[in-house]
Amino acid sequence: PVMHYDGCTDGEICTAILRANGIPDAVIGARIEETFHHLAKSFESALGRYELTVLPGVRELLNKLAADSVPCGVATGNIAAIARMKLHKAGLEHLLPVGGFADDGHRR
Repeated sequence: PVMHYDGCTDGEICTAILRANGIPDAVIGARIEETFHHLAKSFESALGRYELTVLPGVRELLNKLAADSVPCGVATGNIAAIARMKLHKAGLEHLLPVGGFADDGHRR
C-alpha cells in the first residue's frame, strides 16, 4: 500500500514505517530516540546533495525582526537535529534560535 506522509512529523513517519514492517509498538517506543539518531546521521550524509530554498522576503523579515529584538523560533515536524541542519544550510539558524520539534512531541 502507498503511504502518505504529508503533514506528519518525523516521529509519525518513523512509527508508521516501523509498524508497516512488523515492529511492535513497545519496541518502537523504547528505541525511538535511537531511530532519530540514525535518521539524523542519514540526513546529514545526504544533505550536501540537496538545495534548500529560502522563500523571497523571509531572510529580510527575520533580520528586521531580530533588529527590533522580536524573539523568533520555528515550529516543525522535523526532529531538532534535522531542522537545525536545514536552518544552518539555509543560513537562518542564528535568526531562529528556539523551536518546537518532532522530538518534543510525535503528533502535531
